[in-house]
Amino acid sequence: MQGVRSSILLSSTFFSARRAGFTKGTGMKDGSHYNIFKRPRRFVSAFRFLSACAFWVMIALVCGCVKAPAPRPPLRIAFDVWPGFAYVYIAQEKGFFKQNGVVVDLVLKKSYSEAQKLYTDGAVDAFFGVYSDAIYHDSESVPTKVVWAFNYSKSSDAIIGKAEYASLKDLKGKRVGFEGVNSFSQFFVLRALKDIAGLSESDVYFENVPGISVIAALDGNSVDAAHTWEPFLEAALQKGYKILAKAGDVPGTITDVFACAERVVQQRPDDIQAVVCSLSQARDFLRFNKTEALAIMARAESIDSQTIGEALAGIELLTLEENYNAMTRQDSPVSLFRLGKDISSFYLERGQLSVVPDISEIVDSRFVRTLYTRKGGAK
Repeated sequence: MQGVRSSILLSSTFFSARRAGFTKGTGMKDGSHYNIFKRPRRFVSAFRFLSACAFWVMIALVCGCVKAPAPRPPLRIAFDVWPGFAYVYIAQEKGFFKQNGVVVDLVLKKSYSEAQKLYTDGAVDAFFGVYSDAIYHDSESVPTKVVWAFNYSKSSDAIIGKAEYASLKDLKGKRVGFEGVNSFSQFFVLRALKDIAGLSESDVYFENVPGISVIAALDGNSVDAAHTWEPFLEAALQKGYKILAKAGDVPGTITDVFACAERVVQQRPDDIQAVVCSLSQARDFLRFNKTEALAIMARAESIDSQTIGEALAGIELLTLEENYNAMTRQDSPVSLFRLGKDISSFYLERGQLSVVPDISEIVDSRFVRTLYTRKGGAK
């Protein structure tokens, strides 16, 4: 590389000489004729100096005195089984990550809480998860930046219960499950109980039940209702359990995002930009090549294409333009700024946050803005 750089410098020297008045096959500055085989002494000296530099750089490289830059480690991203994240497998299989110059290690865990723990423990660089958890992590444990919004869950997240219950109001005095204390799951359940049924925390008994284990908990009579999501939701309905509330009943409560540790964003902005670009490409591929895209996603999550297609029907997947809109200060129920304020207020009221978070410091829109502008969007 140094040799190439030396050649470039040599070319630049010659170009400078031409700009100063030396032109091919003609004379000096005064236009008089000169012998092109007899170069000016200063040109020869510069040539010898640059050649010597190139020679010693080559010697240094051979001897190991100058080390080539070490390759960047893979960007490690933790997530769980959820159809709304599954188009990341398209980015992987279609080579979008490689095309954009980033190596990504996708760390899939069975449960959501496992993936979150990897992030809070510093074992991964980023996670795909729920916006409310990104806010909580930023305030309480790991400074975090949200750089992409995957989706808003509408009917693919739900509180399901036994067939004998007609609505959430019937859960007063009953046992209700959610996955993880201070998690998005708890946030959703508490918001749904309060906003839809007018029930407070003291009106029900809570159990910590992973979404993947909800059917077993209902079958074993350890809970009367619980929060779960696709593909486990469909399996629960097939067993006769019923939906008592959907995520769409409390708009924006479950918004899935790509969030990174602040230190990673500071140290590897080009890699973050490359991942955002790859996710946008994968989202477009799903939009315009649905059959092939569903096959890739279903294969990766070990379910059939029809099942994942039905699950995606209950999720609003955001495009690049919709990401751009969500990351601006709109007074809309699905603006990340508006949602962030609502989430923060809820956590503060319950004493789960110790400080008021600055949402503008958590939502880092530059990567989406850069890509959107590059593609001809708003300047």
